[in-house]
Amino acid sequence: MIKRTSLLLVSALLFYGSICFSCHVVNPCEPPVFPVNPCDPPIIEVDPIVISIPNGKLNPTFGSGGAVVTELNFPGGSQNHINAIGFQLTNTGRLVMTGTAGNVPSTLIVAGFRPTGILDTSFNPPIGYNISPVPRTVAKALAINTNQEIVITGNAIVSPFDRPFLLVFKYTPIGTGPEDNVLAINGKEIIDRSSIPAGTIFQNIIGNACASQKSNNRIVVAGYYTIAGKNHNLIAKLTNEVKFDPTFATDGIQAEFMIPGSSSSQINGVTIQDDGKIVVVGMAVINGRERAFVARLNANGSLDFSFNHPFGYKLLDWDGNASANAVVIKPATPEKIVIVGQSTLHGITSAVYQILNYSDGSNLVGPVFISPSTNVKTLEFNAIATDPTAASISYITGTQTLNSGKKNFFCSRLIGNAIDTSFSPTGYVTIDFIGYNAIANGVTVRPDGSPVIGGYVQRDNDTLYAMACLRP
Repeated sequence: MIKRTSLLLVSALLFYGSICFSCHVVNPCEPPVFPVNPCDPPIIEVDPIVISIPNGKLNPTFGSGGAVVTELNFPGGSQNHINAIGFQLTNTGRLVMTGTAGNVPSTLIVAGFRPTGILDTSFNPPIGYNISPVPRTVAKALAINTNQEIVITGNAIVSPFDRPFLLVFKYTPIGTGPEDNVLAINGKEIIDRSSIPAGTIFQNIIGNACASQKSNNRIVVAGYYTIAGKNHNLIAKLTNEVKFDPTFATDGIQAEFMIPGSSSSQINGVTIQDDGKIVVVGMAVINGRERAFVARLNANGSLDFSFNHPFGYKLLDWDGNASANAVVIKPATPEKIVIVGQSTLHGITSAVYQILNYSDGSNLVGPVFISPSTNVKTLEFNAIATDPTAASISYITGTQTLNSGKKNFFCSRLIGNAIDTSFSPTGYVTIDFIGYNAIANGVTVRPDGSPVIGGYVQRDNDTLYAMACLRP
């Protein structure tokens, strides 16, 4: 079992020379990279977790030696997971994470950290985090709008139905709330807003992704709902007050978009273009095969038939069974749509990315497959973030699974249209929390260009929040 501390810190074990060093000590005479609050709680290293990574890749200005592993105040929690992270770039550079906290039943949590990895007690002061007022909740995604408000989507198991409903919360920039800014999309509301026959039983309604529109802070959440064991795409558009947007589809919900010929379909990622058009990616089952797809909707919820004209959607030519898990608009000129996910063929799962033309969805690059090495079984991309200081640079992260079953964070850097092999000759950097399985769920980029990966580490039945920061 893991020794309980308020903050478990990380030493780094370098591949080259097998040199182990403990926490990074900051010289008080050196100017700090970020503002440091002298009232912050001290970092105490007890039972440090050792991580292995290629020489020099960890950023020593973050946590202890480049990583943070913490349980906050939820000792013994079997579901202390980070599922998404982001930065409030215009609000002191605060790192915000969301996920789950504590033992079953889990509870949605949102927490603020300084860019250096220290818990920010000015976030929902004085504790640094906020717990959902709704029990049995799971956070899946977050978006930060232009007001620096935090929008979170996920699920709540609602009694007496004992099945998940889609949930949307909005918190203030300092993590207080959500007060009245809560919306639950349940089966009755979906039936009322679509042509699905009245009385149909919804088994699940899952929120996988969310995004905020820059021009008006409209919120888009996306995922799927289940009928008779089959998944169907779901997209909802909300006002900044977390109310259904009546100008979108049927009273704010688009529940009728399915990939033609698919028996089951779900949306995993969403982003919003500057013109208000919505790009979604996911997975559809067609003739028994899982196919990655991308589609674009107009601001009113109808399919944009100028995208991959005349269809409005596109099946991606990824090998075997495949899933598109995340999408981002690269703001570099010209703008591009970047899609990431994974593809499984003959029992080998490769990470995949593909770049499309922003205007019409035509193919620009790829698909590009990053295949596992000899001792690696799977590589799965599940999150992507663009460097706010360099529009041509994006970081893609996911989970690597070894043949032994051991799981690690891994991260690639995309410059322009290509994987940057100067970041790592293999195309990706592996972050191995020694003795732990580590699952990466999100990535964001600090104001100095350093990527921060968020997820959790697991040993036995314990899971703890985990973040690692790499040099840019």
